Order: sequence, then structure tokens, then C-alpha cells
Amino acid sequence: MENLPATIRNFLDVVEMEAEGCAEVTISNDGEMHQVAELLRRIKTHAKDLNEKRLEITRPIDESKSRVMSMFRPIEDKLKNAENIIKRGILAWEAKIAEENRRLQAEADKAAREAEERARAALVVKAETAIAEGKPELAVAYVEKAEAVIVAPVNVAVERRASGISIPKIWKFRITDSSLIPDEFWILDETKIGKVVKAMKETTKIPGVEAFEEATVSAKSF
Repeated sequence: MENLPATIRNFLDVVEMEAEGCAEVTISNDGEMHQVAELLRRIKTHAKDLNEKRLEITRPIDESKSRVMSMFRPIEDKLKNAENIIKRGILAWEAKIAEENRRLQAEADKAAREAEERARAALVVKAETAIAEGKPELAVAYVEKAEAVIVAPVNVAVERRASGISIPKIWKFRITDSSLIPDEFWILDETKIGKVVKAMKETTKIPGVEAFEEATVSAKSF
């Protein structure tokens, strides 16, 4: 507060002292009621004046900030647009690479399956030959070996991402049928209920809602 103008600093000291002087209020007669009402109006006036004093200091700052933001905003918008264009291009390229990787992996998986089938078929032929030559034990060994043949597919995914670029996966959602959404995912519209209660007052009829009246104190500043 040491950097504030003396007039504002003095005003704040006076208002703070008066606000701190308000403790518990107990009214026992009409005269005290009028005194307390005047005190409340004075407090309201102080609050209004306090806001005006604050605006005397912050309004020029806010206006200056607004002018600076206005100068920077067009360039920021252009940079954001450029960023979005680049990101769309990167995502399109990533989708193309992903599709190419899927195609190459499908071909690699197919080649692995075909190699596995060829290896098994060759062992089966050897087993048949062993049987024809009267060597059943050897034939059984070939059959067991054929059943154990596994040709693991090769991972052919190609990483082509530039340094400094990451593509995090973010899960989102879209509503396909709102009637199927469970109740726990719906938010109660208390603002809408409040408007109905304010308009209908004691005649409010909303299942599960009780409308009641609550007294408040309102005072005008001087």
C-alpha cells in the first residue's frame, strides 16, 4: 500500500477501521434499528467508494493492457491458423504412414503364415516318405516337428516422425443416442430450476424440489 496515493491510502485506513469495528449486532429497539440501518448504508457506500478507488488505479492499467492485446491478437491469430494448418498436414501424413504400415504388416503376416504352411507341408511329406520306407518312429518325429512349427511375423512398422513432434492419442466421444445414457451422466440444471422457482414462488410444482422463502437484507448506499 506504500505506493498508493496518500488520499487513497487514508481512505483505505478509515474504511478498514470502520469495517473492523463491526462485530456482533443486536437490536433491542427502534432507535437502534435506525442506527444500524444507517451503519449498513454507510458500509454499502464504503464498498461502492472502495470499488471506485480501485478502478481509479486499475482502469488505466486495464485500458493499456487491452491496447497491447489488440496489437498482438492479429499476429497470434495468424500464428494459430498456421499452427492448425501444419498440424492438419502432419496428422494427414501420420494417417498415410499408419495405413502403409498396416498394409506392410498384413503382407508380412501373410508371408509368415505361408512360410509356416510350407515348412509344415515339407515335414508332412518327409513323414509320409518315412512311413513308405517302413520307419514309423521317424514319421511320428516329423509329424511332431510339423505341429511345433511356428514362423513369427516380423514387425515392419516404419517410424518416420520428425524430432520434436509427438502425436498423443486423446480419447473423446460423441453422443449417438442420448436416450440410452445412464442417469448418473446427466447434470441437474439448477439454474433452470431457480428461474422456475423465482417465477412461480409458492406455487412451484417440480417433483423432488421444495421451494422455500428466505429473507435477505438489502440496503442502498448514500
